[in-house]
Amino acid sequence: MAHISTVIQKTGFVYNPGSDSHFCNWDPAHVEGPHRTKAIMARLEDPKDNLVKQCQRLPGRSAGFAELKLVHTPELVKDVNHTCSDPGTNDENLKAFSERYNDVYVNTASEECAYDAAGSTISLVAHVFMDKVKNGLAVVRPPGHHASPAESNGFCIFNNVAVAAKYLMDMKNAERILIVDWDVHHGQGTQRTFYDDKRVLYFSIHRYEQGDFWPNLPESNFNYIGEGSGKGYNINVPLNKTGLGDADYLAILYQVLLPVAYEFNPEMVIVSAGYDAAIGCPEVGLEDSTLRTFTTEASAAMVACGLTSIQFRFIRVDSD
Repeated sequence: MAHISTVIQKTGFVYNPGSDSHFCNWDPAHVEGPHRTKAIMARLEDPKDNLVKQCQRLPGRSAGFAELKLVHTPELVKDVNHTCSDPGTNDENLKAFSERYNDVYVNTASEECAYDAAGSTISLVAHVFMDKVKNGLAVVRPPGHHASPAESNGFCIFNNVAVAAKYLMDMKNAERILIVDWDVHHGQGTQRTFYDDKRVLYFSIHRYEQGDFWPNLPESNFNYIGEGSGKGYNINVPLNKTGLGDADYLAILYQVLLPVAYEFNPEMVIVSAGYDAAIGCPEVGLEDSTLRTFTTEASAAMVACGLTSIQFRFIRVDSD
Protein backbone atom coordinates (compact mmCIF):
# COMPACT_ATOMS: atom_id res chain seq x y z
CA MET A 1 0.00 0.00 0.00
CA ALA A 2 1.30 3.43 -0.81
CA HIS A 3 2.10 5.66 2.09
CA ILE A 4 0.61 8.96 3.25
CA SER A 5 2.51 11.77 1.57
CA THR A 6 2.49 15.55 1.77
CA VAL A 7 4.28 15.86 -1.58
CA ILE A 8 2.01 16.83 -4.46
CA GLN A 9 2.71 14.29 -7.19
CA LYS A 10 1.68 14.48 -10.79
CA THR A 11 0.09 11.90 -13.06
CA GLY A 12 2.72 10.04 -15.04
CA PHE A 13 2.31 9.83 -18.80
CA VAL A 14 4.12 7.71 -21.37
CA TYR A 15 3.70 7.71 -25.14
CA ASN A 16 5.98 6.68 -27.98
CA PRO A 17 5.07 8.20 -31.38
CA GLY A 18 7.19 5.47 -32.94
CA SER A 19 4.18 3.19 -32.55
CA ASP A 20 2.83 4.79 -35.73
CA SER A 21 5.20 2.46 -37.60
CA HIS A 22 2.97 -0.48 -36.65
CA PHE A 23 0.26 -0.75 -39.31
CA CYS A 24 -1.22 -3.34 -41.64
CA ASN A 25 0.54 -3.35 -45.00
CA TRP A 26 -2.29 -5.13 -46.82
CA ASP A 27 -5.23 -3.30 -45.18
CA PRO A 28 -4.58 0.46 -44.77
CA ALA A 29 -8.08 0.91 -43.33
CA HIS A 30 -7.56 -1.68 -40.56
CA VAL A 31 -9.45 -0.60 -37.44
CA GLU A 32 -6.33 -0.99 -35.26
CA GLY A 33 -3.99 1.57 -36.77
CA PRO A 34 -1.95 4.69 -35.95
CA HIS A 35 -5.09 6.83 -36.12
CA ARG A 36 -6.13 5.48 -32.72
CA THR A 37 -3.26 6.92 -30.71
CA LYS A 38 -3.15 10.03 -32.90
CA ALA A 39 -6.76 10.77 -31.92
CA ILE A 40 -5.96 10.24 -28.23
CA MET A 41 -2.94 12.51 -28.41
CA ALA A 42 -4.85 15.21 -30.30
CA ARG A 43 -7.31 15.37 -27.41
CA LEU A 44 -4.67 15.25 -24.69
CA GLU A 45 -2.64 17.99 -26.38
CA ASP A 46 -5.64 20.23 -27.08
CA PRO A 47 -4.51 23.76 -26.05
CA LYS A 48 -7.73 24.48 -24.17
CA ASP A 49 -6.87 21.84 -21.55
CA ASN A 50 -3.17 21.10 -21.98
CA LEU A 51 -3.70 17.78 -20.22
CA VAL A 52 -0.30 16.42 -21.24
CA LYS A 53 1.45 19.48 -19.83
CA GLN A 54 -0.25 18.87 -16.50
CA CYS A 55 1.33 15.40 -16.37
CA GLN A 56 4.88 14.27 -15.79
CA ARG A 57 6.16 12.88 -19.07
CA LEU A 58 8.02 9.63 -18.43
CA PRO A 59 10.58 7.99 -20.71
CA GLY A 60 9.42 4.98 -22.64
CA ARG A 61 11.74 2.07 -23.21
CA SER A 62 11.96 -1.26 -24.92
CA ALA A 63 11.22 -4.42 -22.95
CA GLY A 64 14.00 -6.95 -22.66
CA PHE A 65 13.73 -10.54 -23.85
CA ALA A 66 13.85 -11.73 -20.22
CA GLU A 67 11.00 -9.37 -19.29
CA LEU A 68 8.78 -10.64 -22.09
CA LYS A 69 9.53 -14.20 -20.97
CA LEU A 70 8.01 -13.41 -17.58
CA VAL A 71 4.71 -14.04 -19.41
CA HIS A 72 5.39 -15.27 -22.93
CA THR A 73 7.01 -18.44 -24.19
CA PRO A 74 10.43 -18.13 -25.85
CA GLU A 75 8.88 -19.71 -28.95
CA LEU A 76 6.38 -16.86 -29.37
CA VAL A 77 9.00 -14.15 -28.80
CA LYS A 78 11.32 -15.82 -31.31
CA ASP A 79 8.50 -16.23 -33.84
CA VAL A 80 7.80 -12.49 -33.70
CA ASN A 81 11.51 -11.75 -34.05
CA HIS A 82 12.04 -14.10 -36.98
CA THR A 83 8.97 -12.86 -38.83
CA CYS A 84 9.60 -9.14 -38.41
CA SER A 85 13.41 -8.98 -38.50
CA ASP A 86 14.45 -11.54 -41.09
CA PRO A 87 16.11 -9.66 -44.00
CA GLY A 88 14.08 -11.71 -46.46
CA THR A 89 10.71 -10.91 -44.89
CA ASN A 90 7.98 -9.87 -47.33
CA ASP A 91 4.21 -9.47 -47.17
CA GLU A 92 3.72 -13.19 -47.72
CA ASN A 93 5.82 -14.02 -44.63
CA LEU A 94 3.96 -11.37 -42.63
CA LYS A 95 0.58 -12.72 -43.74
CA ALA A 96 1.70 -16.24 -42.84
CA PHE A 97 2.40 -15.07 -39.27
CA SER A 98 -1.05 -13.51 -39.12
CA GLU A 99 -2.64 -16.74 -40.31
CA ARG A 100 -0.91 -18.71 -37.54
CA TYR A 101 -2.72 -16.60 -34.97
CA ASN A 102 -6.20 -15.08 -34.69
CA ASP A 103 -6.71 -11.58 -36.08
CA VAL A 104 -3.16 -10.25 -35.72
CA TYR A 105 -1.05 -8.42 -38.27
CA VAL A 106 2.65 -7.47 -38.24
CA ASN A 107 5.05 -5.56 -40.44
CA THR A 108 8.84 -5.21 -40.25
CA ALA A 109 8.55 -2.50 -37.58
CA SER A 110 6.00 -4.32 -35.41
CA GLU A 111 8.51 -6.19 -33.25
CA GLU A 112 10.19 -2.95 -32.11
CA CYS A 113 6.79 -1.33 -31.50
CA ALA A 114 5.61 -4.33 -29.45
CA TYR A 115 8.80 -4.31 -27.37
CA ASP A 116 8.32 -0.56 -26.79
CA ALA A 117 4.67 -0.96 -25.79
CA ALA A 118 5.51 -3.58 -23.17
CA GLY A 119 8.61 -1.75 -21.94
CA SER A 120 6.86 1.61 -21.66
CA THR A 121 4.10 -0.01 -19.63
CA ILE A 122 6.73 -1.50 -17.32
CA SER A 123 8.36 1.92 -16.99
CA LEU A 124 5.09 3.52 -15.97
CA VAL A 125 4.05 0.89 -13.42
CA ALA A 126 7.52 0.98 -11.87
CA HIS A 127 7.36 4.77 -11.46
CA VAL A 128 3.92 4.52 -9.85
CA PHE A 129 4.83 1.58 -7.63
CA MET A 130 7.92 3.39 -6.32
CA ASP A 131 5.83 6.52 -5.58
CA LYS A 132 7.66 8.66 -8.14
CA VAL A 133 4.31 9.67 -9.66
CA LYS A 134 0.80 9.57 -8.23
CA ASN A 135 -0.82 7.49 -10.97
CA GLY A 136 -0.46 7.25 -14.72
CA LEU A 137 -1.58 6.71 -18.28
CA ALA A 138 0.23 4.69 -20.95
CA VAL A 139 -0.87 5.38 -24.51
CA VAL A 140 0.71 2.40 -26.25
CA ARG A 141 0.16 0.15 -29.22
CA PRO A 142 0.04 -2.58 -30.30
CA PRO A 143 -2.48 -3.35 -27.55
CA GLY A 144 -2.12 -6.38 -25.34
CA HIS A 145 -4.93 -7.99 -23.36
CA HIS A 146 -5.82 -10.72 -25.90
CA ALA A 147 -2.26 -12.05 -26.15
CA SER A 148 -1.79 -15.30 -24.22
CA PRO A 149 1.55 -16.68 -23.03
CA ALA A 150 2.05 -18.75 -26.19
CA GLU A 151 -0.13 -16.89 -28.69
CA SER A 152 -0.54 -13.45 -30.18
CA ASN A 153 -4.23 -12.69 -30.69
CA GLY A 154 -6.82 -10.03 -31.44
CA PHE A 155 -4.55 -7.15 -32.60
CA CYS A 156 -2.24 -7.95 -29.65
CA ILE A 157 1.33 -9.22 -30.06
CA PHE A 158 2.49 -9.23 -26.42
CA ASN A 159 0.36 -8.66 -23.33
CA ASN A 160 1.57 -5.29 -22.04
CA VAL A 161 -0.45 -5.27 -18.81
CA ALA A 162 0.36 -8.88 -17.95
CA VAL A 163 4.09 -8.35 -18.52
CA ALA A 164 4.03 -5.20 -16.36
CA ALA A 165 2.13 -6.95 -13.57
CA LYS A 166 4.52 -9.91 -13.60
CA TYR A 167 7.44 -7.48 -13.53
CA LEU A 168 6.07 -5.87 -10.36
CA MET A 169 5.54 -9.23 -8.70
CA ASP A 170 8.83 -10.84 -9.70
CA MET A 171 11.13 -7.81 -9.60
CA LYS A 172 9.48 -5.49 -7.04
CA ASN A 173 7.86 -8.08 -4.75
CA ALA A 174 4.30 -6.84 -5.28
CA GLU A 175 1.82 -9.22 -3.65
CA ARG A 176 -1.63 -7.92 -4.68
CA ILE A 177 -2.44 -6.41 -8.07
CA LEU A 178 -5.96 -5.64 -9.26
CA ILE A 179 -6.41 -5.63 -13.04
CA VAL A 180 -9.66 -4.05 -14.20
CA ASP A 181 -10.50 -4.68 -17.86
CA TRP A 182 -13.40 -2.64 -19.24
CA ASP A 183 -12.71 -3.22 -22.93
CA VAL A 184 -15.87 -4.43 -24.70
CA HIS A 185 -14.03 -7.67 -25.55
CA HIS A 186 -12.93 -10.15 -22.92
CA GLY A 187 -9.19 -10.10 -22.22
CA GLN A 188 -8.71 -13.85 -22.36
CA GLY A 189 -4.93 -13.48 -22.57
CA THR A 190 -4.71 -11.70 -19.24
CA GLN A 191 -7.13 -14.18 -17.67
CA ARG A 192 -5.06 -17.16 -18.84
CA THR A 193 -1.83 -15.62 -17.58
CA PHE A 194 -3.01 -15.29 -13.99
CA TYR A 195 -5.73 -17.93 -13.78
CA ASP A 196 -3.95 -19.86 -11.01
CA ASP A 197 -2.24 -16.88 -9.31
CA LYS A 198 -3.91 -15.35 -6.27
CA ARG A 199 -1.58 -12.35 -6.37
CA VAL A 200 -3.63 -10.97 -9.26
CA LEU A 201 -7.35 -10.26 -9.08
CA TYR A 202 -8.57 -10.02 -12.68
CA PHE A 203 -11.94 -8.29 -13.12
CA SER A 204 -13.45 -8.02 -16.61
CA ILE A 205 -16.67 -6.39 -17.82
CA HIS A 206 -17.28 -7.40 -21.43
CA ARG A 207 -19.88 -8.04 -24.07
CA TYR A 208 -20.62 -11.77 -24.26
CA GLU A 209 -24.08 -12.44 -25.75
CA GLN A 210 -24.09 -16.06 -24.56
CA GLY A 211 -20.74 -16.62 -26.29
CA ASP A 212 -21.76 -15.20 -29.68
CA PHE A 213 -19.55 -12.11 -29.35
CA TRP A 214 -15.80 -12.27 -30.06
CA PRO A 215 -13.62 -13.93 -28.79
CA ASN A 216 -16.50 -16.44 -28.59
CA LEU A 217 -15.02 -18.40 -25.70
CA PRO A 218 -16.79 -20.31 -22.91
CA GLU A 219 -14.02 -19.13 -20.56
CA SER A 220 -15.33 -15.57 -20.88
CA ASN A 221 -18.40 -16.55 -18.87
CA PHE A 222 -19.04 -15.87 -15.18
CA ASN A 223 -18.37 -19.44 -14.04
CA TYR A 224 -14.66 -19.22 -14.90
CA ILE A 225 -13.35 -18.07 -11.54
CA GLY A 226 -9.72 -19.26 -11.48
CA GLU A 227 -8.15 -22.50 -10.38
CA GLY A 228 -5.67 -23.77 -7.82
CA SER A 229 -4.45 -20.97 -5.57
CA GLY A 230 -6.08 -18.49 -7.98
CA LYS A 231 -9.59 -19.85 -7.49
CA GLY A 232 -11.88 -16.93 -6.72
CA TYR A 233 -9.46 -14.35 -8.10
CA ASN A 234 -10.87 -14.27 -11.63
CA ILE A 235 -14.17 -12.41 -12.01
CA ASN A 236 -15.98 -12.09 -15.32
CA VAL A 237 -19.07 -9.94 -15.75
CA PRO A 238 -20.38 -11.09 -19.16
CA LEU A 239 -22.98 -8.81 -20.72
CA ASN A 240 -25.60 -10.74 -22.66
CA LYS A 241 -27.36 -7.84 -24.33
CA THR A 242 -26.38 -4.57 -25.97
CA GLY A 243 -27.51 -1.02 -25.28
CA LEU A 244 -26.36 -1.00 -21.66
CA GLY A 245 -25.75 2.47 -20.28
CA ASP A 246 -24.14 4.35 -17.44
CA ALA A 247 -26.54 3.02 -14.81
CA ASP A 248 -25.74 -0.57 -15.73
CA TYR A 249 -21.98 -0.07 -15.61
CA LEU A 250 -22.17 1.89 -12.35
CA ALA A 251 -24.28 -0.88 -10.79
CA ILE A 252 -21.57 -3.40 -11.68
CA LEU A 253 -18.96 -1.04 -10.28
CA TYR A 254 -20.62 -0.39 -6.94
CA GLN A 255 -22.30 -3.77 -6.38
CA VAL A 256 -19.58 -6.12 -7.64
CA LEU A 257 -16.18 -4.56 -8.24
CA LEU A 258 -15.78 -2.25 -5.27
CA PRO A 259 -16.75 -4.74 -2.51
CA VAL A 260 -14.26 -7.24 -3.93
CA ALA A 261 -11.57 -4.60 -4.44
CA TYR A 262 -11.84 -3.36 -0.84
CA GLU A 263 -11.47 -6.90 0.47
CA PHE A 264 -8.54 -7.66 -1.85
CA ASN A 265 -6.79 -4.43 -0.79
CA PRO A 266 -4.53 -4.10 -3.86
CA GLU A 267 -1.12 -2.51 -3.83
CA MET A 268 -1.60 -1.51 -7.48
CA VAL A 269 -4.59 -1.09 -9.78
CA ILE A 270 -3.95 -1.51 -13.50
CA VAL A 271 -6.74 -0.82 -15.98
CA SER A 272 -6.89 -2.26 -19.49
CA ALA A 273 -8.67 0.84 -20.71
CA GLY A 274 -10.26 -0.05 -24.02
CA TYR A 275 -12.98 2.46 -24.83
CA ASP A 276 -14.85 0.41 -27.41
CA ALA A 277 -17.69 -0.11 -24.94
CA ALA A 278 -18.44 3.62 -25.02
CA ILE A 279 -20.73 5.63 -27.24
CA GLY A 280 -19.11 6.50 -30.57
CA CYS A 281 -16.82 3.51 -31.09
CA PRO A 282 -16.75 2.94 -34.87
CA GLU A 283 -15.99 -0.78 -34.50
CA VAL A 284 -18.64 -1.79 -31.96
CA GLY A 285 -20.61 1.25 -30.84
CA LEU A 286 -23.50 -0.78 -29.42
CA GLU A 287 -23.19 0.19 -25.78
CA ASP A 288 -24.57 3.45 -24.41
CA SER A 289 -22.02 4.18 -21.71
CA THR A 290 -20.27 7.52 -21.66
CA LEU A 291 -16.60 8.11 -21.01
CA ARG A 292 -17.57 9.90 -17.80
CA THR A 293 -18.75 6.56 -16.42
CA PHE A 294 -15.34 5.01 -17.06
CA THR A 295 -13.72 7.99 -15.31
CA THR A 296 -15.99 7.36 -12.32
CA GLU A 297 -15.05 3.68 -12.41
CA ALA A 298 -11.35 4.52 -12.49
CA SER A 299 -11.67 6.99 -9.61
CA ALA A 300 -13.57 4.48 -7.52
CA ALA A 301 -10.88 1.85 -8.16
CA MET A 302 -8.28 4.32 -6.94
CA VAL A 303 -10.27 4.94 -3.77
CA ALA A 304 -10.51 1.18 -3.23
CA CYS A 305 -6.75 1.02 -3.37
CA GLY A 306 -6.02 4.21 -1.46
CA LEU A 307 -8.94 4.75 0.92
CA THR A 308 -9.13 8.47 0.02
CA SER A 309 -6.41 9.81 2.30
CA ILE A 310 -3.63 7.42 1.32
CA GLN A 311 -1.43 7.87 -1.72
CA PHE A 312 -2.83 5.27 -4.13
CA ARG A 313 -1.18 3.55 -7.07
CA PHE A 314 -3.13 3.34 -10.29
CA ILE A 315 -2.40 3.28 -14.02
CA ARG A 316 -4.42 3.07 -17.21
CA VAL A 317 -3.08 1.35 -20.29
CA ASP A 318 -4.68 1.93 -23.68
CA SER A 319 -6.20 -1.33 -24.87
CA ASP A 320 -7.89 -2.51 -28.05
